[in-house]
Amino acid sequence: MPVLTLSNQPPQPGVVLLTQPGVRNPDGSGVRFLVGFPEANSGSVAYFNSTTGPSTDLNVTLDNGTLATVEVPGRGAGLTGVLTFNRDATLYRAIVGSIRTVRDYVEGPRIIRPIFAHTTTQEGDAVVLRREYLNNTGGNTLSFAPADGTTVVKATPDGNLTITLGLGASEGKVRFTATVDWPVHLQAIQPADLLLAPSQRHTEIAKTPQVAQVSFLMYPPQKLLAGSWRFLTYFGRHLVAMSRLMMSRLASAAIEAGLAAALGESIYFWNMGGDYYQQNGRDFIPVGTVCHEETLGDYASYTNLQEGHPELGGRLYCDYKMIDADYLLLPSVAQYFLNTSSGAGREGAFLAGSVPAARGTALNANRTYDELLHANAELVLTLARPFAADPTIDNLIHLRPGLTVGNWRDSDTGLANAVIPFDVNTALLPGALRAIQDLAAAGILDPAMEAEADDLAAAWEAHALPFFEITVPVAEAQRLVASYSQALGVPAPAPVLLDQAAAVSGGNVTFFAVPIMHSDLGFNLLYQREAPEAIIRAIPALLADFPAGLLTPAGMVVANPAYSPLQPELTDLFTNFTNGFYHGSVIWGFQQALMVEGLERQLALCDTAAAPAWCSDTELVSALRSALDRLWSTISKNADVAFSEASC
Repeated sequence: MPVLTLSNQPPQPGVVLLTQPGVRNPDGSGVRFLVGFPEANSGSVAYFNSTTGPSTDLNVTLDNGTLATVEVPGRGAGLTGVLTFNRDATLYRAIVGSIRTVRDYVEGPRIIRPIFAHTTTQEGDAVVLRREYLNNTGGNTLSFAPADGTTVVKATPDGNLTITLGLGASEGKVRFTATVDWPVHLQAIQPADLLLAPSQRHTEIAKTPQVAQVSFLMYPPQKLLAGSWRFLTYFGRHLVAMSRLMMSRLASAAIEAGLAAALGESIYFWNMGGDYYQQNGRDFIPVGTVCHEETLGDYASYTNLQEGHPELGGRLYCDYKMIDADYLLLPSVAQYFLNTSSGAGREGAFLAGSVPAARGTALNANRTYDELLHANAELVLTLARPFAADPTIDNLIHLRPGLTVGNWRDSDTGLANAVIPFDVNTALLPGALRAIQDLAAAGILDPAMEAEADDLAAAWEAHALPFFEITVPVAEAQRLVASYSQALGVPAPAPVLLDQAAAVSGGNVTFFAVPIMHSDLGFNLLYQREAPEAIIRAIPALLADFPAGLLTPAGMVVANPAYSPLQPELTDLFTNFTNGFYHGSVIWGFQQALMVEGLERQLALCDTAAAPAWCSDTELVSALRSALDRLWSTISKNADVAFSEASC
């Protein structure tokens, strides 16, 4: 399986990944070697085949204890280490420069655009691959050199290289050096400083590989990264959601880095005094919109060229296609400053801070976080008003015009080819309005916003959910589960669990948006002040055993298509939510965490003076606690894969 090695030490944090033969290499059958850096979102990948004999026999390993940070005059800083090859090898493809370029290659049609070409030169006994960024804004270097006195590294006329072991040697040692030439301003938080509440237990946890992985993604005071080598950059939804889910566990520096990143890359530009920022002469983005994904370094130069603005050079480019991040930010701000001991009293200093001018790439350089937070709040209020005044389908929040993506499901198939996302309309927007109400009441936002936010939230909470509800009798649901189980070739789950779940829901099974069991109800549980009773009563059936519900022995899947025949006119509904699809019958760790945290939060309301009415239904509360226990038990039994992901 792939072997991932992290270094979060200065001067240049980075990641090294070795994928051996037979583990989904994009092409060929040999070894993939990859180095990635958060700085400039850059890195390199090299694919090796065996020079003679089957490439499936090639094996390359990173020698223990050799990985170290390095600075190379004129070529920046990075990582170096020693690789051991078990046979002669030939580099047959390399990409040097942007991680985004590498991702495009790995996830796309295996094409390298000529504009991203690198040079290959023989420098003494080393071969050096060098990529100079467009607009001369920086560069990346990847070099290989003998490390044992007998191995030979030789450049080839086609721009690749060969590694030849010494005569009669069973292995060869090669030193790699990978650097990025870019002003270093990111310093990772260290594992010992990541977690809240120091204690003996804290000290032990801080030494675990999991904490090292999380700390590698955090760069106070103003940046958090999305995980995996394929990203290593800002993603608004991911960092705000992660901050919220881990808020009770992370130190203030980590939480505030996430909030600062989301605010710092939101829109605060006006064109000629209007309320929209004209990004590229075509797209008009509302002021207050939160950036989904940033593009940095070499790929930013390329994107700016494609967008018709070569004069922007390597200036950071933001993608604003997603709409859910606009509503995720405020609830996290409210939770941190109003409901945690670590955030209490820190709002003044934080909001008075401003976005740093990091080499002129920050969109809102020198704007205060207070200005940016108010801009996002104004956007949410503006977008909420039409539906509150006239609660019709047309006034629900839609995807941006012409787009087929806009929330975490991130695909047209993931949204069942629809354009009105369930999570945004029933959970995130109402949750953002309640956050505005609470922040205004506390004086963090303009107090004048409080009453309107309350009124708008009440309207959305009363009228949005019914547009998405689909209810069927339990007998029909049982029939569909039996049919799907037979199609899968697995035993049908005991009907008693679905019967019991339906018993607390009026003898019915309820779906939302489409007749697909899906995990998006977790957003309602976590982000709504009080989840609607219809959502609460749907949870026991949702967490029944697959294929009746979402719970499998490996964890909770994010969709179950067993009930899709209820709408046969949606011909692709079944196929698009099976386990071969990105948002089908597959497990997402953050969705499991969302469900756990949200369900615990709603159950905790039963112990308050203002307990929801459903708390008096002891059978329902018992079913919810049982569902939560089953989910926790499944997660605990799969701890060895909790931090894993699909390899690419």
